[in-house]
Amino acid sequence: MSVKEQVRRLWKECFGDSEEFMDLYFGRRYTDEINTCLEEDGKVVSALQRIPYPMTCYGEVIPMAYISGACTDVAYRGRGLMKRLLASAHRRMYEEGKWLAGLIPAEEWLFGYYARSGYVPGFQQHVKLLTGGCKSVDNSNSSLEIKKIDLCKTLPEEICPYLYEHLRSLPFSVLHTEEDFQIVLSDWSLNGGEVWAVYDGKKVSGLALCLKRDTDLLVREMFASGTGPREALLRFFRLHYRAGEMRIVSPSEGELRVYGMARIINAEQMLSLYARVHCDDVPRFIKVEGDEAIAANNALFLLEGGACRRVDEAGQDFSAYTISGLARLFFEGHLPYMNLMLD
Repeated sequence: MSVKEQVRRLWKECFGDSEEFMDLYFGRRYTDEINTCLEEDGKVVSALQRIPYPMTCYGEVIPMAYISGACTDVAYRGRGLMKRLLASAHRRMYEEGKWLAGLIPAEEWLFGYYARSGYVPGFQQHVKLLTGGCKSVDNSNSSLEIKKIDLCKTLPEEICPYLYEHLRSLPFSVLHTEEDFQIVLSDWSLNGGEVWAVYDGKKVSGLALCLKRDTDLLVREMFASGTGPREALLRFFRLHYRAGEMRIVSPSEGELRVYGMARIINAEQMLSLYARVHCDDVPRFIKVEGDEAIAANNALFLLEGGACRRVDEAGQDFSAYTISGLARLFFEGHLPYMNLMLD
C-alpha cells in the first residue's frame, strides 16, 4: 500500500469524513511532497500535510504553511509521536523557505497541546449576529443583480480575482491561488453550502458563501464593494432563506473569535520584516532561544535601521524570547484573519 493510501486510511479512521470529501482532498490537494509522516511496524502511524499559502503581513506577502490533517493511529497515541511529527514538519518548512506555520485546533484543549510546540493564538475572525429585528439600510441600486454561482462548473473567470483582491487588501490575511479557490468552493458545495454574487452590470461587486442550518443562516464569508451590494445581499438572504438569524463571519465586524494558532518558522526572516515595519533608529538586540525543532532560530539578532542581521554578541542589553514569545511580539494585537479557506 502506498504512503498516500495509508495516510488516507489513517485520516478516515481518525476523522470519519465522507468519501466525497476524501476524494476531493486526496485527489486535488494531497501530495507526498507536502506530507510528513512517521512509520512504525511497517505502516504509517502519524501524519500531517504542510499546505503552502501566501499571506499578507504588514503590507508584504510572506510564505507560510497550513498544517492539515494532523492525526495519529489510536493504538500509537500517548507516546509523543505528534510532537515528533510537528518538529519534523517545522524543520521541513524551514528548509522549504516558509516563514510561518498555521493550524486550527479541532478542540479547545488542543490550544494548550500545540502551545508546547511553539504555537500561540495567532488567527482571528469576527462573527456578527443579525436577527429579524435588525433592519437593512435601503441603499439599493437598480443595476444590481444577485446570481447563484454553480459550483459544479468551472467558476466564472471574474470570481477568483474578486476574492483575491479583497483578501489581498487586508493587512493580515491568508491568500489563495485560483486552483485553491476551486478546491475550497467544491468542498463548500459538498457541505451543502451555496455561493452568491452581486453583479453591477458585468462587474462583481459582492460575494458571499451561505449555509442554511435549520432556521438559521451562516454567512461564512461576505465581501462587498460598498454598502449597497452588502445590504442587497442581506435583504436577499432574508427573503430567500427565510432565516430567523444570520451569523456573518468577517475580518473586522462583530464579536472577536480566536480561531487558529501560529508558529514562527524562520525567526530571522520574521524579525527582518518586523525591523522594516518599525524601522527604529535605536539599535535593538533580540535573542531567540529554546527552539528545540529548528536550531537555526536560536541566535542573537540586531535590528537597526529597518534591517536585521545575526551577530555574535550584543553591544548593549538584549531582550530574550522563546519562539512563541517572538510570535506574540511580532503580532502585538494584530492577529491575521483566517478566512473560509482553511477549516
